[in-house]
Amino acid sequence: RSKGYFRMENDIAITGTWEGIGDKDTPFTGDFDGGGHCITLDINMPNENYVGLFGTVKSGAVHDLAVSGSVVGSNYVGGIVANPTNEAVLYNLCNYADVTSTSTAVLSCVGGVIGGIISKAEGSMEGATVSNCANFGHVASDGCALGGVIGYSGQQTGNTICDVANYGYVESTNTMRIAGTIGNPMWNDKVHRIAN
Repeated sequence: RSKGYFRMENDIAITGTWEGIGDKDTPFTGDFDGGGHCITLDINMPNENYVGLFGTVKSGAVHDLAVSGSVVGSNYVGGIVANPTNEAVLYNLCNYADVTSTSTAVLSCVGGVIGGIISKAEGSMEGATVSNCANFGHVASDGCALGGVIGYSGQQTGNTICDVANYGYVESTNTMRIAGTIGNPMWNDKVHRIAN
């Protein structure tokens, strides 16, 4: 697991093949402080899942960060975090990148900031917390569970989502589970103060 505290001191650009920080087997569990900086992304992995700056974040924090550029993946695609899960804390995040999913799956889970939050029943662990996040990018998919800020939120443990807004364009040819801000909130999610 990726533990520890990390703080950005400058804007940076990431190009080429990008594995993402943390994955399902070894999630990011540290504290990533963007310091108010921006990362320009050029991630083009149309056949890969869990695509974003971060793959999976569990019991970790990502905050005070913006991204721009473009992100292309298959299922679970997000500009900043593809798949946050139990007790992830995400706040003060802003996406300006164009985020695209190539998947036509029933739950492709695509969002400008976050692809899909999957919090499971694991002992006393709680769900993820998302606050003060905004999307300005173009979010597109022909699958479903698509949202400007968050594509999907749910599974077995409720998440807390507040003060999130979408200013970008959300585009899909599928009419299931699509919304300006959160495509699919469920399972006792606490959702407050959202705007599109």
